[in-house]
Amino acid sequence: ALRTDLEHPGHRTAQRRLQDIKFLGELFNFRIIGTNVVLGALAQLLFYFPHASGAHDYSRIRAFCLMIECSLRYLLPKPTSRAGRANKGAFAVAKCLQTLVVHFYRYVQTRAKPVPHDIDFRLSECVSAITAALKPRGAAVDFPPTLAKADALLAKYGVGARARDAGPSG
Repeated sequence: ALRTDLEHPGHRTAQRRLQDIKFLGELFNFRIIGTNVVLGALAQLLFYFPHASGAHDYSRIRAFCLMIECSLRYLLPKPTSRAGRANKGAFAVAKCLQTLVVHFYRYVQTRAKPVPHDIDFRLSECVSAITAALKPRGAAVDFPPTLAKADALLAKYGVGARARDAGPSG
């Protein structure tokens, strides 16, 4: 359903996309769907562009932040918790999330400036939540301020140019 909503731009599908994201987050919190579905949805928001979106289209930013808000607590449980110790794939999830966050910030840099206040607030909340979740795992949290720094950081993570260029160029 998320992919279909991304294929049809408009306010009606943007609202449905947010509902789908919230629903996926709740399904994940109740352990009905797995981590791979959540990470796949986040990746689709960043990499699937069947049509060109305008520079003033912030709906993907809203959706990404909503998914993080809904599922981050269970996506990366605290290392001191029982779930955090038992989850052997937590390091891989943290690395994947770290790379997705850099791609997300790269996407944010392609949007028109200044960013609306509600989006700016959501971004700051999302960044603080991700920082708090990744720091106990020893993952460096780098939020690049420019596209060039984001590309350099992705190269450092070993992400090829093809994956970096999959998103919008502007």
